[in-house]
Amino acid sequence: MVGTGLSAIDIAKWFVAWAEESEDADLTPLKLQKLLYYAKGVYMKTAAVFPCSLTRCRHGRMGR
Repeated sequence: MVGTGLSAIDIAKWFVAWAEESEDADLTPLKLQKLLYYAKGVYMKTAAVFPCSLTRCRHGRMGR
């Protein structure tokens, strides 16, 4: 992910290592893909995507 110093491969390797340690984890390729998707979403929600705040206007949101 940009700005974290980690790539998608690094994060996928972490999920695989976590699944190998856990007895109940059944990690399929599809589950891994979904976990990476969710991890990216959490990162984007917590990271400052825009340097400005968004305000509401008549035709949608606008940066100020």
